[in-house]
Amino acid sequence: MSRGTYLWLISRTIKPDRLDDFNEAWTPKRRPKGLITAYLCISDKDANEIIGISVWSSRETCQAYMQSSKEKERRAAMRPLIEGVNWVGFYTIRSQIGSWHHSPQNR
Repeated sequence: MSRGTYLWLISRTIKPDRLDDFNEAWTPKRRPKGLITAYLCISDKDANEIIGISVWSSRETCQAYMQSSKEKERRAAMRPLIEGVNWVGFYTIRSQIGSWHHSPQNR
């Protein structure tokens, strides 16, 4: 798989009415080396429950970023906006369906 092989997922509960502030703190100033894309997802049931999903080129690039000073700064900026971390997961991508909207069958 060449388009990203490793996922970092984290579920958090943020403080009420702090989503915009959290989004600003969550978004890195520059794209970290190895980051393919990232998503900030908001629960339909609770606007304070969010999941961050980041897709990395490898486990090594993800782990290197997690240990970097930039990530420590980013976490420090997010900390006052978070009520709690619900869970954290790391996954290797096994397969991918692809982009439906680009598929000729779906036009």
